[in-house]
Amino acid sequence: MPGSRLNQAGLQCDALLESDVSITSTLVHRAAIRFHEAADLLRPYVGCFWVITADRDATIRIVPDGSTSISIELQGRPSAWLLRGPLVRPEERRFSSAALDISIKPT
Repeated sequence: MPGSRLNQAGLQCDALLESDVSITSTLVHRAAIRFHEAADLLRPYVGCFWVITADRDATIRIVPDGSTSISIELQGRPSAWLLRGPLVRPEERRFSSAALDISIKPT
């Protein structure tokens, strides 16, 4: 992807994945994922962060990578914090309504 690069953890940062796109570890349908590299000051603690903007009925299929992430999902209900990982089995997330999910991957 032009303008994108891999960080220390091998995560693609400063990139955008849009609907019906596949990368090594994620298949995205009816959603967009924007990856961002952590600021210099945060790099000892944060490998990367990303924002998922999902339409209703969006699907994200994730291949296990053994890593951990911290997420907050913002929908039309109270926000939910999730500590996830290490991911050791494939996972499919389906969104029953439009959602905004913000996640970080610790180093």
